Amino acid sequence: MLSILSPSANAAGPGIEIVRATWSDRDVTELAQKHCEQADSCTFNVEKQVLGVRVRHGRFDLSVSWKCSQGEPSEVLVSRVNEQGRSLNLSCASHQRARNSFASLIQDPVRGAKVRALMPPACSQFLSKLYQDGGSLKSQCVTDLSESVDSFPFLSGKQDRVFYHYTNSEAPGKIVSDSLKTEADRHDELFTFFRNRSSVANLVLFVAEDPISSQSYGSYRLTVTLKPDARVLRGSKVDKLETCVKDLDESHPGLSDSCGEVRIYTVLMYALLEDSGVALWDYYGAPDGGGGSEWFQLVGPESIEKIEHSRR
Repeated sequence: MLSILSPSANAAGPGIEIVRATWSDRDVTELAQKHCEQADSCTFNVEKQVLGVRVRHGRFDLSVSWKCSQGEPSEVLVSRVNEQGRSLNLSCASHQRARNSFASLIQDPVRGAKVRALMPPACSQFLSKLYQDGGSLKSQCVTDLSESVDSFPFLSGKQDRVFYHYTNSEAPGKIVSDSLKTEADRHDELFTFFRNRSSVANLVLFVAEDPISSQSYGSYRLTVTLKPDARVLRGSKVDKLETCVKDLDESHPGLSDSCGEVRIYTVLMYALLEDSGVALWDYYGAPDGGGGSEWFQLVGPESIEKIEHSRR
């Protein structure tokens, strides 16, 4: 049968809105809506019958089109499971993340086509299923390897949480200067701009901790200020991420087999950092007479406090 476990209450956050649900050859939208509408999360168990009626042998396909609603239009997510004895979890709590987070893009074969193309097929399939089931790559091991932006020993000696990105494109400046959108929406759209490119190098925002060392890369400057709770991973600790993935492999069997080792400049690494709340990783430091320069990759928009645009 298709059973729906007790949904969790929704406390002021976005609630589940069921658009359509089918189980085998049956429309179970009304059933799903009755039990899951506006709940924070809802779990389906897939067995041999639905509402006491058996279906054809081997037909256990459950597909639910749903979204998290909170006043504004939101994307429709499609979650599926097709094996007897499996569970499908819908959770608005796990989807309260940027529309263009790696978790969101990996699940979506249309919007995330370019991101998924940069991954081994087995890895994109594994992570897509993981996220659709309400899971993530969040790792306390990764979080523990990082440190707060306020305590990180920047080579310049400054602790102002300010970073700089130079570009010759006018598009980023127009995005972050759009006064009709909220600050958070502008930050998210900036990463939409980058993640629609067909290169791993464009999945993140390259920033420098000083305003001089990278200015040859363009005539337009983005000045990025991070939130006080932003976290930074030292480049010297990147090799230790493999240990964290092995720990995750225990709770998500098949992760290592599907995705392989954690390598720099890969979607797996960026998704791991983003899910674990790490904003930056220190990929290049070069001491000089002025106190040093340090370059980072900003993984996603969640830790951005504000962005200002100017012409050099």
